[in-house]
Amino acid sequence: MQTGVEMPTKFKVVPLQTRDTPPQKRAQERISQVLETTAQILASVPTHAVTTAMIASRTDIPVSSIYRYFPKIEDIFDELYFQLSERIEARMMLVFEDAETYPGWRDRHRGIYRTFRDFRAEHPYYLPLMQSFLARSGPEAVDLGKSTGIAAYLAERWASGGDGFKGGDPVVVSRVTMQTFLAIEGFTASHIPPDQAEAYFDELSLSQERYLSYYLSDDR
Repeated sequence: MQTGVEMPTKFKVVPLQTRDTPPQKRAQERISQVLETTAQILASVPTHAVTTAMIASRTDIPVSSIYRYFPKIEDIFDELYFQLSERIEARMMLVFEDAETYPGWRDRHRGIYRTFRDFRAEHPYYLPLMQSFLARSGPEAVDLGKSTGIAAYLAERWASGGDGFKGGDPVVVSRVTMQTFLAIEGFTASHIPPDQAEAYFDELSLSQERYLSYYLSDDR
């Protein structure tokens, strides 16, 4: 296990993101154990090597019971991915709302990217889960998690003149902003060697900042 890495802190069982939560407390406890253990395994084992039998051996939960909750190993991966996406959206919203630490739009923009980079470092299983999801669902599906809520927040903020917005449709610009961020997220996860990911991430972040500078003011 890697040191200095944030391991799972209780993934949610009520509600689950990808299926109905069973009402029995024992079943909920087992699902929680399956999610926690799978995340721990993914911190050091690639997704293609993770098996239901491996999870069962580390939890003392019968393989048949795991299949009852998650018929495919990918179902466990997706539940973890969606819950992590919800967590990172919450962190990003904290950046938007922290005007003291991030007084200008450029500060917030860079804070968002630092937040995402830190989140990836703290959760080493996040990128493998994203890669698994993208491989099966396609890059257009990555916005199922965080894009809608943040885009709506930005559209409302910019429609009221926040960040000195002018010269465009706030709804369109907010959607383009989020889709660009998600595209950068997916691209660096799926197409860039890990040792080059940070350089690409920085360059793509700069390109998005330049785009936003057409609509946002440094004076606000």
